[in-house]
Amino acid sequence: MVCVAFGCHVGTGRTFYFPLKNPKLCAEWVRRVGRKDFVPGKNSYLCQKHFAPEMFLAPEQNVDSRGRPRKRIHLVEGAIPTIFCDKAGRMPKKRKAREPLCLSSSVKASQSVVDLDHDYAESDRRSTSVEVDQKSKIDRLTKENDRLSVLLNKTFNSDQLKALDPNTKKVHAWSEGTLKKSIAKLLMCGPTGYEHCRSEGEPLPCIRTLHSHLAKINFEPGLLEDMFVLLSQEVARMAEVDKYCCLMIDEMAIQSCIEYDQTTQSLIGHPTMLASSAAASDSLATHALAFVLGSCSQRRWKMMVAYEFTGKSFCAQEAVRLLGKIVSRSSQIGVLVKSLSMDMGPCNQAI
Repeated sequence: MVCVAFGCHVGTGRTFYFPLKNPKLCAEWVRRVGRKDFVPGKNSYLCQKHFAPEMFLAPEQNVDSRGRPRKRIHLVEGAIPTIFCDKAGRMPKKRKAREPLCLSSSVKASQSVVDLDHDYAESDRRSTSVEVDQKSKIDRLTKENDRLSVLLNKTFNSDQLKALDPNTKKVHAWSEGTLKKSIAKLLMCGPTGYEHCRSEGEPLPCIRTLHSHLAKINFEPGLLEDMFVLLSQEVARMAEVDKYCCLMIDEMAIQSCIEYDQTTQSLIGHPTMLASSAAASDSLATHALAFVLGSCSQRRWKMMVAYEFTGKSFCAQEAVRLLGKIVSRSSQIGVLVKSLSMDMGPCNQAI
């Protein structure tokens, strides 16, 4: 089988069978073909070169029932073939409008005749309509692109947007803002939730990178100011009921030794809190006294905000002064300490 159009013996590209189920449209196809006594059958078809470009579905419209792009081109509903060869087998060329001819001096100008091919004039009008539609779509897509760009810039930093680019294999240096935001997310979600966000494609540094950055935090004995800064970022997203907390004091036994701290480049291991008496003073610390804030509501959160190295005993007045600083600093970031929890050791009873 070949294309039924006159002079088209091989056919080009996609083929389209006559719309036998639509008698009116089928009759128009037969009229356009112009073959005498031609009656189309179920195997009669025209190739795609007989249809003007506007007779095909646009790429964004050429999708299947599930919204997936089709690989083959399809005609618009009611498409009509308009391009055919002449009897010499040549494809027609679009003719320009001829100048009006004055038949005689007595003929008015309104009777001038312009000989235009009806099919091609109609094709020009359709082409103009398609161009207007395409320009409208481009303007709409441009506005949508600008709106999405604003939303992305509000949500992600520039380095995160760079990480979203599939052509970018690795971000060599994360910005300070992205690291702080990622640390806050890690504190709220935990390692499992954080890794789930990364697996879903969210542009975040790996936990190892965050640990390296956290190593720069000032974590010397006493009040941990940097931890309060991190906690304040989480508190800003809490409901009022979740800001009530308990201050917990936990004493842990440690191995007495002197170690070199690479972060501070100093030796650690001596007591940092005064002993209860000069006689009880130790040269090396035997315990670590940790001060931890924890939630009192259903939303679970916990943060160490201070610690000290102690000997076998410590001065209760020093511990009370540190407790006062913790309660005051907590209040400044919006956290309200409602209870105090500790074991009943002799030093804790003195507090």
